[in-house]
Amino acid sequence: MTYLLNMFMTDNKVLIFALQVDKGWGACKMMSEFPGRNWKLSSSSTLIKKIDKTGSLDRKVGSGQPRMVRTADSIAEQLGSFGHD
Repeated sequence: MTYLLNMFMTDNKVLIFALQVDKGWGACKMMSEFPGRNWKLSSSSTLIKKIDKTGSLDRKVGSGQPRMVRTADSIAEQLGSFGHD
């Protein structure tokens, strides 16, 4: 699903958000009004569902790849584990 949402540039997302919230347009209406944008029905529908569910275009807090924290202790622990097989 993330891949589909990343297909839209920010200005397109804002436009879809405004049309959906302000005018209540669905994906088919948007596609017929803006044929030159080459939006896909499924991608537009997915974004509209997200807007309906969350009321925002922002990603959920904590979503995405977790980042590994590298501290001096964790690096030393990793380096020490290589020498003791």
